[in-house]
Amino acid sequence: MAITINLVRDWESIQLDEFQGFIVSWGFESETLERYLNASQGTKEWDLLREAALMTWFNYLRRRIRARPRKIVPNPSLKCPSEVASGWLKLQQEIKRGDDLTPRLSRKIEDADYNDGMLNDWGIHHFHLGTAFDPKHPRLVQGTGLVLFAIVDPYEIYPIDFGPHGSWGDRGLLEKAISSFPGRFESFCLKGFTDVSGLDLGENVVEMRKNRMNPVFRIGNKIYIPPGMGVTTAGTSVVATMMLDHARRQLQDLEARLCEFFKAKNRSVEITLTRDSSKEGSFKIEVR
Repeated sequence: MAITINLVRDWESIQLDEFQGFIVSWGFESETLERYLNASQGTKEWDLLREAALMTWFNYLRRRIRARPRKIVPNPSLKCPSEVASGWLKLQQEIKRGDDLTPRLSRKIEDADYNDGMLNDWGIHHFHLGTAFDPKHPRLVQGTGLVLFAIVDPYEIYPIDFGPHGSWGDRGLLEKAISSFPGRFESFCLKGFTDVSGLDLGENVVEMRKNRMNPVFRIGNKIYIPPGMGVTTAGTSVVATMMLDHARRQLQDLEARLCEFFKAKNRSVEITLTRDSSKEGSFKIEVR
């Protein structure tokens, strides 16, 4: 009796194929993916580059925003400047329809290897509010000096404020986010934490991000950990790392259950995981 199964490796291969297909179809770039594709399979370098490419893809999936209809959570304090009113109206329509919002994201979305410091740190995206496509970036809308800062959840978007492009370390933005949607940030508040001596309270946010540090923040009389969960010591997104690890653990558990089942049946089988083309994000188990 023999059971051949490696669902984790099958799934990883599907993810990397999807990464490559996405990069090709959009005409974007990933130096990390290119290094992996050009490495000699089976070598230690290939294994390391494969892991780096997977992490890059999961970091990119977080940056990109999955296309699906979302509710725009009302923010009574939100005031739209007249110069971007038309773009904001179009964006609202796109959000409610479930359009792909990639064209409105950071110009850095064209670089899959980029780490978005504000997203990793505060969990905040920014959206450009152009009303036509950009000749310099044909797949993206025209960039705007004023952008919308917002938090994106699977089925909701929380608009925070309109502000200058480049305000990545503006603590006032985080303060507005918390004051506008306090319940959304409650789980990031350190309860009963009063002694902050010796802690860096994120006064120089951009510099700390460059140094791969995760500061806590004093907002009013409360202390918050990074709402975006920050980065690992390797500089990778904590959220992306958790997403990748969670998927692997689920597949490893499934492998163990399948092996136990077929051993009990005393059957020799080959089990593989494949993409289910009938539904986005779905997979099929094939047993031979």
